Amino acid sequence: MKKLRFLISLTLIAALSAAGSFAARGAELEAAESSANIEAAIVAADYEEAGSIIEPDEELPSAYSSKDEGFTTEARSQIYNTCWAYSSDAAMETLLLKNEVETSHLSTMHMNYWATPDKNGKGWQRDYTGAGYPYIPLGYFSSWSGGFSEEAYPSSSSFSDFDRNVSPEKPLYGATSIIYLTGEDQDTIKTAVWKYGAAVASFHYNATALQSGNYYFYIPGLKTSQLNGHSIAIVGWNDDYDKQNFYSETTGANPNGDGTTITVSHCPENNGAWLCKNSWGPSWGNEGYFWISYEDQYLFDRRFGPSFSIAEYENVDGSTTLYQNEIYGANCTFNYISQLRPNMSKTTFVNVFDFSDFMTVLDKIIFETKAVGSAYTLYYIPVDTEFKPVTDREKWIELGSGIVDYQGYVCVDIEDTEVLDGRGSIAVEMAKTENSDEISIGAGEWIKNTALNKYVFYPDAHEGHSFILGYETEAVDIMDFYQDMLNDDIGGTLVIKAVAKESEIHYGDVDLDSKVTILDATHIQKRLAMIEPFDEAQEKSADYDMDQKVTVLDATRIQKRLANLV
Repeated sequence: MKKLRFLISLTLIAALSAAGSFAARGAELEAAESSANIEAAIVAADYEEAGSIIEPDEELPSAYSSKDEGFTTEARSQIYNTCWAYSSDAAMETLLLKNEVETSHLSTMHMNYWATPDKNGKGWQRDYTGAGYPYIPLGYFSSWSGGFSEEAYPSSSSFSDFDRNVSPEKPLYGATSIIYLTGEDQDTIKTAVWKYGAAVASFHYNATALQSGNYYFYIPGLKTSQLNGHSIAIVGWNDDYDKQNFYSETTGANPNGDGTTITVSHCPENNGAWLCKNSWGPSWGNEGYFWISYEDQYLFDRRFGPSFSIAEYENVDGSTTLYQNEIYGANCTFNYISQLRPNMSKTTFVNVFDFSDFMTVLDKIIFETKAVGSAYTLYYIPVDTEFKPVTDREKWIELGSGIVDYQGYVCVDIEDTEVLDGRGSIAVEMAKTENSDEISIGAGEWIKNTALNKYVFYPDAHEGHSFILGYETEAVDIMDFYQDMLNDDIGGTLVIKAVAKESEIHYGDVDLDSKVTILDATHIQKRLAMIEPFDEAQEKSADYDMDQKVTVLDATRIQKRLANLV
């Protein structure tokens, strides 16, 4: 039966591809990795376009500086090709300071070493001295893999000091909300800097375009392979910054690609510039900062990946935990359902988790999406005996709903909801609206550099982690979907996460020793046989299935849970 469905799927894909309406990504990029150098080290490639418009809540001033407000740390000098790590750490540091949290530098070396292959070979396929990819810091912060303090992983640490599975301490902070920004709207960038302190962006760096701490590059039409991506943190602006500060003769690659250079004399048409925190040391520029013209040719170019602001964060202090099935975040949009079945009005995307260690009170739901204007509804869905989310909607628990108002990592603060320990699932149902006909969610898929003929990212994807509901009568494992519908054996993972707090009642821990063992089931059996009395705390803990009464089913469920049967 599966083979028949597979053959039908291939036929369908062939027909859709021929019509030009469907293309399986997962994604082959024409990337300019070879152009990276010590000063320009974010890989330029044909990334998916991303960026939201943010409306300001109030009238913005003509000039602003997070640096002048005391919301920035001292500029640092990058090691290796790590501008992307320094700029994103700078953005997190600025957000913390803006929220009156005392902070020193976060560790860029931890992020750099983290962005190398794991022991199982999965993850970012790069050497720690090599250039970086724009989605690295997004996955790093959204998975709470960082940030670590500089003291925990100092710049002097070596790669041998790093082990992603054995860290000297927990990270200090993890992102819960990240907003992708469009650079085509100045008010969007200003609003992000005004509200969050900084916006991470990238541009094409050419040394001849830099004049006395002012940067403006004007040679239009450069190909991706001619770009040298450099990432910075925008921390301010000045609408009246004199355009004459940027007049220069710039020498760069000829866009015709013949290997020659050209020299262009040009000046912006209007005043105005962004204040940028750089990563070339505090003695460079103006204490490590510089101005870049609003009209720079390649600032915010989508080939450098999404520009973004970290909008919300969580203290990683042990009071909460993050349930997730991936740590690398989203690098693509899973919108295949809309393309295969354009008449579907909604689809439910699901991640199955093992809720354990008494961290069973759901507090926030996080998911990545670019479907601005689409409606979402969040659910807790129990799983069946095969650990698949059940399709009977009567058993679903609604957690929250809303409209997607920005591209990026959306964080929904839900009413505290306690769930059973063991496996269960979190679902994001996406629906079309009059303002959006998109049904999609972020996913982590493989990325291949076609120029170098090698994978630059390999997902750590597994069966039983992510599902689709509503596409067929039963839950569809997306690993089967990738294989059957896309002829893709590597697969991917949906980016849906849950922040949970510790339950006040440790269900199943009848003897109150902070763990659930077979002895707890025995205590319940003795209690039911009136051999052993319970106090109030034990009585509450013994109600393992949370049905407001203690029965032999509670003892049975504990036994099945310990045997990994439920």
